[in-house]
Amino acid sequence: IYKSSLIFDNNIIFPPELIKAQDVAFLLKVMLKTTKPIKFVNDVYYILYRRLGSLNADFIPLKNIQSAINSAICQCTDLNDSNLYRKDKTVYLDLYSERINIILRTTLFQNSEFECKSLCANGIIKLYDMCLDKTGVEKYIRNKKLLSLIKSGNIDSLAEFLCKYNSPDNQDLTNTFIENVFSIKNSAKKNYKIVTVLGKKVKLKINKIKGV
Repeated sequence: IYKSSLIFDNNIIFPPELIKAQDVAFLLKVMLKTTKPIKFVNDVYYILYRRLGSLNADFIPLKNIQSAINSAICQCTDLNDSNLYRKDKTVYLDLYSERINIILRTTLFQNSEFECKSLCANGIIKLYDMCLDKTGVEKYIRNKKLLSLIKSGNIDSLAEFLCKYNSPDNQDLTNTFIENVFSIKNSAKKNYKIVTVLGKKVKLKINKIKGV
């Protein structure tokens, strides 16, 4: 629930140039402008209607991929234009790096065409170049080869590198060193877990027992 004065006084709107992920960009604008604490209400239900072409779908067209990337760029522009970096550098870097990681963990795998990898590579390089603290954000990019390609600015080379990762179950791009030693994470496929031990990954099916 948003107070109307917060929305109208700050001219917060859904970015008209985006066809997808407008809500995320809108929410970040609200968070950056509010001066009062944000409260979470536990007893409100969220009703989701999944439509054809939704960003929650397993496969989405390239125009929606581009819109999701444009939304991330819009959000990072808002982060840069706010005074958050001066107020709290850690929070700025957490929010900024998450926009890069969303492309690596989600958008990258929602279309198998090479052009999708190229769009993602271009978006990631743009976000890196825009960042107010490149040294700080580099600490969130855990794959050394990935970081090297982002810093090079070569879209084609980065796109070819990203082609190796054809499933979000491959966590090499976003895992920490500790997570590569041992971790258990949810798989993109329902009822499966990804167990990582010393860099080796195994997908395990989880069978639910009735009554438990």
